[in-house]
Amino acid sequence: MTRKPFEPTGLANALQAARLLVIAGGLFGILISDIIRQRAEVVRAAAPSQVQLVASPHESDAKSRMRTMLQM
Repeated sequence: MTRKPFEPTGLANALQAARLLVIAGGLFGILISDIIRQRAEVVRAAAPSQVQLVASPHESDAKSRMRTMLQM
């Protein structure tokens, strides 16, 4: 006894395409959120280094700290 080959219907094709779009959308969302999180961490890490560059090398430590505190 032989069986007829499976013929997918239009509804089955539409459901499979929708499922693939949902999976691709989820993966794309994860990728975008990771990129945004990484950029935010880079900005947070860069901010303190910019504050430290404000003090001149010839100033005393106390003056340097005072200037940094006043700028905040």
